[in-house]
Amino acid sequence: MDGKRYYLKFPRTTDHAKNEILSAVLFAAGGGSTLTYHRVFTAVDEFVAGTDFIKLEKSNLMEFSYREQDEAKQDFGLHAWLGNWDIVSHGGNIGVYNGKVISMDFDGGLLYDGEGGPKLDSWNPYSDEWVSMRERTPRSNFYTNISEVQLRSSALRLNGISDDLIYRLAMKHGPGTKAQRAELSTMLILRKQSILQKSGWKLSQS
Repeated sequence: MDGKRYYLKFPRTTDHAKNEILSAVLFAAGGGSTLTYHRVFTAVDEFVAGTDFIKLEKSNLMEFSYREQDEAKQDFGLHAWLGNWDIVSHGGNIGVYNGKVISMDFDGGLLYDGEGGPKLDSWNPYSDEWVSMRERTPRSNFYTNISEVQLRSSALRLNGISDDLIYRLAMKHGPGTKAQRAELSTMLILRKQSILQKSGWKLSQS
């Protein structure tokens, strides 16, 4: 591309790539730290998701200090909002770079699961992930022991993302037709409201 090194992911379709990029952009809009995502074109109208290639200081949650674990848990509300199940396990999807905790995998967010299949009814306005992503799983869930203080603090980040910004980002980066992107933005707004209500915060005026 420009002499830099990039990590490329090759999803099933360009819409899958758009879905992952939008997930990452929304996460960053809520104050989460992640990699810089790029559209890497493979044909005139087709592209894959690419990120800057970096060397992590830590690549596994088990290596994190107490401060870093707390910082990672502050991102829970954003991941639950996006339905990003790929972040749940004690795996390598969260790391430390330049002293900051960053999330690196978003292909399991929004409309598709981590294997590229549609989520269908599990992607709904009720943000069931607010509870289900904290339940114990066979892969060992990092968020099972999140405290109420950490939980509410993580949800508060959503109050800083206006409905207008959600709409604009979905229309710019999202998959599908214009109508489908607008529908996705509406779903994201409803999911944001659901998490804020479940966590006991009042909705900001958007």
